[in-house]
Amino acid sequence: MKRRLISPLVSGLVLPGTGQVLNRQPIKGIALIAGTTVLFLLILLKVLVDLNRAFQTVPDLRPDAQIIKQLASEMSQQDQTYLMVLIILLLCVWIFSIVDAYIHGRRLDGMNDETASV
Repeated sequence: MKRRLISPLVSGLVLPGTGQVLNRQPIKGIALIAGTTVLFLLILLKVLVDLNRAFQTVPDLRPDAQIIKQLASEMSQQDQTYLMVLIILLLCVWIFSIVDAYIHGRRLDGMNDETASV
C-alpha cells in the first residue's frame, strides 16, 4: 500500500504521530505522541478529580442505583469547561496528525514514483 494511505490510517487508528514516524519524520512524530499522551493524562486526571469531588459529596457509599444517580448528578453539576478544552485540543492534534501524515505521505509517494520512472 502507498504511504499516503497507510500513514494517515496509522495516525488516526493507532496513535497520533505514528504516521509521521512511518513517514520518516521521527521528531514530529515523537512530539505528537508526547502531546497526545500529555493530553490523555490531563483528561484522565480531570475526570478523576471530578469523580473524587462527587464521591465526597455522597454521604453513604452503599452500592445501589441511588448512589449512581447521585454521583452522576454531582458530576454533571461540576464545571466541565477545562475538560472540553482538553478534548478539543486532543481532537485538533489528532486531526492535524492525520492530515499531515497524508500530505507528507503523498509527497513521499511522488518522490518514489519519480525515482522509479528514471
